[in-house]
Amino acid sequence: MQGNTFLILESELIPILKDNFIETLLSTNNPIADMAVYEELRSPYGIPDLVFSDMNKYALKKRVSDNPLPILSKDIIKTLLLIEGKKKVTLSFLEKTLPYNKDKIKNMILRYLIKNNYLVKSNNSETYWIDKQYVSCLDNLYSIEAKISSWKRGFYQAYRYKWFSHYSFLAIHEKYASPSIRNLELFKKYNIGLLTVSTSRKNLEVLHRPNYEKPYSREITALTFERIFSSYLEKKAASQAG
Repeated sequence: MQGNTFLILESELIPILKDNFIETLLSTNNPIADMAVYEELRSPYGIPDLVFSDMNKYALKKRVSDNPLPILSKDIIKTLLLIEGKKKVTLSFLEKTLPYNKDKIKNMILRYLIKNNYLVKSNNSETYWIDKQYVSCLDNLYSIEAKISSWKRGFYQAYRYKWFSHYSFLAIHEKYASPSIRNLELFKKYNIGLLTVSTSRKNLEVLHRPNYEKPYSREITALTFERIFSSYLEKKAASQAG
């Protein structure tokens, strides 16, 4: 273990990141109104230490009105993205395109889509009209991996988050940041942000600010959003109960 890194815990970086990230990166003093913050949000491609999400308020309101339950099935999400932009879809098309058998498509996927008003049966038993489109309410998602000194491992993890994030960062303790700074060109090449965290001054320094980039996978992004949406609904229900 390098030096006295055991004296500093990664958990000590999290509150500093939560308190300073939005103001430092986005130049806003009203983070609560604009963004939601989640710790260790589970996604299909890893668990970032912190996620900041900015949701489209109009799309979110419509989603709550149209379909208030989160969609946590990868099979359903895959199907919704497949039929996006279409006016109708046939059972034979779904059988040829989806990696599922006919029984699963009819009894699980189609049943769900009809029940939740995404599809409407036509007079032809094999054809379905698309009644509404799936919409992810995410405008921007920022993922952060926090490390004390293991910058290579943190870099790899931050790279994985690009599958569902618009911005991905590695945050490393300033005392052990030299190796990552020497490799700053690697962060620029792969469009990964680099932050240093001071536990003494309780602040951040931005060494590389990444550009906006569409996530690598719409499917994984949608599944990650659905987990955020699930958490949003839980918090909303708790607030109303309170």
